Amino acid sequence: MGIVAQKISNKYSSKSTVNTPLNTTEVTQLMQLNEADFLGSFYSGIVSFIDAIGGLQNNFYSWSCIKLYYSLFYFNKTILSLHQIHIFYISQTPYLIKLNSGQFPIKKSGNSHKVIIQAVVDSGILPELVSQEIANEPPLDWFINLRENINYKVSKFPDPQPPMEFKKIIELGLQKTLNAYIFNNNNMYTFDKDHAVMALPIYYLKSILSIKKSLNVSLLEASDLLILNKMINNKKSNKTLSTLSNFFCNFV
Repeated sequence: MGIVAQKISNKYSSKSTVNTPLNTTEVTQLMQLNEADFLGSFYSGIVSFIDAIGGLQNNFYSWSCIKLYYSLFYFNKTILSLHQIHIFYISQTPYLIKLNSGQFPIKKSGNSHKVIIQAVVDSGILPELVSQEIANEPPLDWFINLRENINYKVSKFPDPQPPMEFKKIIELGLQKTLNAYIFNNNNMYTFDKDHAVMALPIYYLKSILSIKKSLNVSLLEASDLLILNKMINNKKSNKTLSTLSNFFCNFV
């Protein structure tokens, strides 16, 4: 849980307390902590994404796929925090609440990842997650199934051979595909099964950038950007990742 969710859990310590709404004072206090949540989630998502790309450069496809999934998870948390929506737990039951005076917790079901992902889908913040599909599946279901197949179902990682979801990306080259995903603005690649494993996280990044601009907030501190650039520069083939380094500057 994030900082805000932990504070909310202190208020709603048992299921008998969920009929009490947030008051103005509580919302004011929680909003002061909200920035730390979205900064932390976003940074974690970026680190996961960079690590995945570094793995791809060394033919570590399975763990790169898992890390790309985790980048999506953290980006979903970022989007919820930017909209003052938080998930907290009473015992092991998840609840959702928006930081507005008079709001009550809403009971949810599922594991922590699926609750957060479904909250973004249900919010309508990213309508393409509802209107589009990847290989006849809702986009995030496709990615969840991809990650769970690697984590729990395959008996042996295919590395160093690329799985089907990476073959087109590797064939075209990481630098070329990264550039295409970042600079194409009509979602040509986002929901294409041959590109989505990398294009969907970049769609999230571009969507978060749009939210950042509308809210006039910073998502990366200058010190974090320096750390990320050092991480990028430690990866193989700086030229491939230079586009990312320049892209991340937009989030400061």
